[in-house]
Amino acid sequence: MMKINFKMYTNKIYILIMFKLVSLIGLTLSIIPHRRKYIVFIGHHGRFNGNSKYLYSALSDKMNALISAPNNMKIIFIVKSGMENIDKNSLKNILFKVSSKRDWLQYFLYLWFAKALVITTPGYDWKSRRVFAFKAKTILVSNGIPLKSPGILSKNFDSIKSIKYTSFWSDIDQLWVSSQFERYMASSSLEYPIEKIFINGAARQTIFARENFNNNKSQAKEKIKHILGDVITGKRIVLVALTHRDYMKDANFGAFDSIEKLYGYNSTDFIEYLVQNKIHLVIRDHALGKSKKYEKYEKISSYIGHEILPELNDIILAFDVIITDYSGLYLDLLKLDIQLGLLRFPTDKFVKERGLILPDKVLSGPLVI
Repeated sequence: MMKINFKMYTNKIYILIMFKLVSLIGLTLSIIPHRRKYIVFIGHHGRFNGNSKYLYSALSDKMNALISAPNNMKIIFIVKSGMENIDKNSLKNILFKVSSKRDWLQYFLYLWFAKALVITTPGYDWKSRRVFAFKAKTILVSNGIPLKSPGILSKNFDSIKSIKYTSFWSDIDQLWVSSQFERYMASSSLEYPIEKIFINGAARQTIFARENFNNNKSQAKEKIKHILGDVITGKRIVLVALTHRDYMKDANFGAFDSIEKLYGYNSTDFIEYLVQNKIHLVIRDHALGKSKKYEKYEKISSYIGHEILPELNDIILAFDVIITDYSGLYLDLLKLDIQLGLLRFPTDKFVKERGLILPDKVLSGPLVI
């Protein structure tokens, strides 16, 4: 006899009612006449890092695409944390940090009077923007399209998570990507209408723009030299930035934990090779925790966490080689004159449970080190 999971069905009903109720409240409030006068930016998970700093610069010349009449619109950039160690001068006139109960009220008022919202994460602040900015044009600007399957096709999404995810996307009016290829990939993997996806560029693309490339590269090299010091003098610098393993319960699971699972890997040979060839690895993990494995590789690597450098994009052009796996970095760098190494983990639990947009066997990238 098949056992019915009443708890699961109860949760599904609760989630459906909750999302419908939130939308109903938002629709009701939107009927109240009010002047919408703001373009509101919300950084990645409310933090002033990730792609937040480049988000505004990427869109500054595309305001006409955000709203039909940009004149007299005031720009507000909402942040809730992560403003430490960051040069805020370029955005100081538009930043608003939420740090008290009174600030939360002002935040809701900014949403209420928003003509357009620019976000980087569909699920973040969904309730707030759905209630207070129901009729605002909502634009999702990516920081690159990852190869991991992010949408309904994800194998590890149960029915409740799928309901949540599709509800998050219900108020997204536009998705901005950097290429026609990304447009097709995003549409298929997210099951999102392709006519709502525009090739207007992602936040990170401003760094790679030809007219700014050399200047950005010079600034990046100065910054990484300031952070790492003499340890990189006379060496080739290689960035290892793997995608977020969100199935991991252990927040301290890092890049070397993944690397050590590669077929035929030998840590002694690996370290000896890097020393002989004067290569220094710089590790950047998505996870906020730090793996204990790094202690074994301290001689040949440096770990740059969020507390040291909140914005990786500041130094991304400083590296001689960039090694990634299924991250959005792969597609961003594949079309540029940057040496790229691709690590594949076809037997990884992450790949099996999350799934990939493209089959692993068709992915390629020269491992140049």
